[in-house]
Amino acid sequence: MIAAALGAAVPAYAIRSGNYCDARPNAEGCNIQPSLIGPHITSAKLSHGTLTLTLRSHEPGLFVAYLKHDPPPIPYGRGALKLGRLASLGRAIPLGRHAAGRATVTIPLGALAAGRYGVIVVPTRPSPTTKRGSAASWVYVAERAQHPAEVRILQP
Repeated sequence: MIAAALGAAVPAYAIRSGNYCDARPNAEGCNIQPSLIGPHITSAKLSHGTLTLTLRSHEPGLFVAYLKHDPPPIPYGRGALKLGRLASLGRAIPLGRHAAGRATVTIPLGALAAGRYGVIVVPTRPSPTTKRGSAASWVYVAERAQHPAEVRILQP
């Protein structure tokens, strides 16, 4: 509290690599099945309302990120396909065109209310998949008092 009053920098939260669910298969969000084709997220950093992702995409094209407040315990899988509407994935944030391969994407999230959030990056025309290698990753963020408290990468 004192450090914030004196204008001290708020630390950024980052995950450099790995899948949160590898060591915690029963944690919230970890009982996931592949359903939508999308990039594989290899690292995530949240700082000052901006989420920076390093990802590997299998196909080039136009991409969009979806920001979902209080995502369900199973963020995607059969449930996502049954929803049938992209609006169910949350607020859309256009990311523009990206080539296949490795890329860094910056997603402006702005000020977030306290709670849990999920972010998924998919093509503007998402298509279903049952293969884990081509399925989109999720990033879960916990926000407390307008400061990030945790960042988790969830892979199918």
